[in-house]
Amino acid sequence: QTHIQQHNGDRIRAIMVTQNIAVCLLLSALGGVLNVIATATVAWPDAQKRQHGREYSPSFLRCTVALNIVFQFINSAANVAASFFGPVSIVIPTILSAQLVGNMLIFGLLKMEEFSKDARVGTYFVGLGAVLLPIVGPGVQEQDIIALLSQPQAIMWLSLLGSLLLISGVCLAIFDIEKARRANVYLILLTSQVTAGVLGTTLSKSFVLVDRTWLLAVVIVSWVVCGGIQTYSILIQATSVSQGIFVPLNATTGMLVNAITGLIIWQDYLVISSLTGYIITFLQLCLGNYLISSIDIIAAIINSFGFAKDSRIQEESAHSNNSLEPGILQVNEELSHGMEP
Repeated sequence: QTHIQQHNGDRIRAIMVTQNIAVCLLLSALGGVLNVIATATVAWPDAQKRQHGREYSPSFLRCTVALNIVFQFINSAANVAASFFGPVSIVIPTILSAQLVGNMLIFGLLKMEEFSKDARVGTYFVGLGAVLLPIVGPGVQEQDIIALLSQPQAIMWLSLLGSLLLISGVCLAIFDIEKARRANVYLILLTSQVTAGVLGTTLSKSFVLVDRTWLLAVVIVSWVVCGGIQTYSILIQATSVSQGIFVPLNATTGMLVNAITGLIIWQDYLVISSLTGYIITFLQLCLGNYLISSIDIIAAIINSFGFAKDSRIQEESAHSNNSLEPGILQVNEELSHGMEP
């Protein structure tokens, strides 16, 4: 369905897509799973080399990269379509939740990653949160996209995200990832993928404006840049970081940045079904991601503020425990012999 709008003297031919949350959720989940499959196609040969010493020909590796790009292209198409049928604040969390579940299932079945009980429970937490989000979160609303994106706060926020995206893209291009510090690699990959994901979905939401104007050209070029940086980042992610650490970090950060974007740009606060439920659901998503991740952020914060026990006391405690072990073993052995008939 199409109609002609008049905006600032320009004729804008807009495509009006009937909003449908169910279709939005289905396409978003499909995009998230395809993202994991794209990563797995490149990560699998690398995992086989590390675990079993298997070597693959350059032509085979090029095929995996090509397959990765194909899956990412389909993933991008699904994400763009999802943004037509529902709010961005629903699309991104659903994509990231599907990535977490898909990451556990696909990488677990292929034995490329091991997932503890906490990680599995955390994944279930996130899955339940993704189910609750459309119920308590923002609903469907008719919006003037140009007017929203033209607000001063929207311009400032998008400029910040765009700057971070370009900086991270330059870092990916010039830094030697293999020799860089692991913390820097995680930071660059996290920044590039979170900003590219949020900006890409926001820009794809603007695709409903179909017109031969400079605005549409800027939107398309910006979306292509986001997709290019994200594609390259995912290729590097597949072989340079642990998926069990990076995917939960990416999901948590992406959900928070997307929620802020929804409030600043899309005025989600006007259509949130339950503010309390929305906040609690996001806390559940963050706690689920915390369980999945192997990084103990709380312990790191406590240690950084000097609240951890004195290392000397810890060493003495460990020494005393070690010195007790032979005695305990001897007592257990004597008790076992004493109980024999």
